[in-house]
Amino acid sequence: MKKQIVHSLAVAVFLIGAGAWGAEGEEAFLLPGDRRGNALWTARLAEAEALLEAAEGGTPARTLVETAPLEKHVPAVPMTADVTGLDYVWLLSKDGGDGTGGDHTTWVDPVITCNDGTTASAMDLPIVASDAGWREITVARAGHKSDWMRRREHYQIASCIYTNGWWNHPDGAFCLKLGGKVKTLSVWVGAEKDSSESGKIAFAISSAVPRKRLVKMLGKNLRDEFPEMDRLLARDLGAKWYGHAAFFKLPQAKRRAHLARYGRADAVARLQAQAAAEELEKAV
Repeated sequence: MKKQIVHSLAVAVFLIGAGAWGAEGEEAFLLPGDRRGNALWTARLAEAEALLEAAEGGTPARTLVETAPLEKHVPAVPMTADVTGLDYVWLLSKDGGDGTGGDHTTWVDPVITCNDGTTASAMDLPIVASDAGWREITVARAGHKSDWMRRREHYQIASCIYTNGWWNHPDGAFCLKLGGKVKTLSVWVGAEKDSSESGKIAFAISSAVPRKRLVKMLGKNLRDEFPEMDRLLARDLGAKWYGHAAFFKLPQAKRRAHLARYGRADAVARLQAQAAAEELEKAV
């Protein structure tokens, strides 16, 4: 379906057909003025806020399991972490102690064991935050489109092909939402075939990352997912650039107050009207 962009001095409305996809394979945001878009953005903002509040609440950063530095182009090795009681868990790609050049780390065939003893693919867990040392995280998932991440058909570790997993570059991290419902996370790890021949890589699973890193990560993630909302948010918060980054740097009480306001059905329309009024004032 076609993406239509309509501009005027007073308002900019992005009309995106249902099911449209962006140039990078990212699902298009249904936009300012569209209630579905407003609901999608506010839900994502609320999820990010919950993650940040968990970090601010003193969730200790504990390394649950880690590998020794691994040689590249060898078969995948298994990792299993006890994640009992955790709402979130972090998967960290590391450089192996010799720099990050040419390090392409891959997590494949992840499985969770739930509190009731059942098992399921961890690919069904939402990723709520991520960063990468180079480029950005990608996902391979058999039979499914990715949500906001770039998609790959498969990954290759040594001679084996895997159709379910994630790729990241050190020092990179991504966060899975567990909701306290999972006992263990098991996954195979190794270097993707595009890695350089030399050097080593390492992997770790942790309960948290430092708050400063998380704030930076969330600001970039939401700016990339919702660029138009990022501009409107910057205006609303009085920031010159990067509205989501400005939002997550605020004290918790102020973030909560803004979040309650943004949750209203007419929130996007109000932000648009505010931006339009400022543009008209400048034009006079």
